[in-house]
This record gives sequence, structure tokens and C-alpha cells, in this order.
Amino acid sequence: MNLSSIAVHKASPAKPPANARLVQAAHQFEALLLESLITAMEKGFALPGEASPLGTQGYGQLGAQALASGLSAAGGIGISTFVIHNLMKTNPISRAPEAEKS
Repeated sequence: MNLSSIAVHKASPAKPPANARLVQAAHQFEALLLESLITAMEKGFALPGEASPLGTQGYGQLGAQALASGLSAAGGIGISTFVIHNLMKTNPISRAPEAEKS
């Protein structure tokens, strides 16, 4: 038995379709913008000269990140939809690369 004649098939990691990556990137972008907005609003509600208790600053940042990610995943304020729509209009990537070669 010749072992060199046996083909070894490596399972390639599943690569998400280009559209799925675009949607994910657009939602992440919107989440970053929302996080900065939420953080600025949170600072705006603080009373002048009021110091936050030790350790709560980190929790506030984590809360802002979670809220921004949740808002974006639930549809956000339309930024991700706008980005997706405009990028798909200018550079359509819905076709598979294999289909383009034929």
C-alpha cells in the first residue's frame, strides 16, 4: 500500500459569504458609533464636580458597549442599513466568485 497516493483532504474552515461579512461589519460600525453616542450622553448627565465611585467607570463602559451592540443587532438607528444599501449598490457582491468565472 502506497501512502503517498492517498489524498489528504483538509477541511477548510467555512468562510462566511461576502454579504454576511458586509452585514456584520456594518452592524459593528453602527455599534461603535452608538457606543460613542451613549458614552457622551452618559457623561452629559453627570452633575458638575460629581465623582463616580471607584470601579464603576468600567461597568459604565461595559454597559454602553452592551447597549450599543444590542441596539445595532435589533436594527439600530438605520446607519448599518444605510451602509449596507449603499455598498451593495456601488459594489454588488451577491454573486459567488465561482459563478463569475464561467
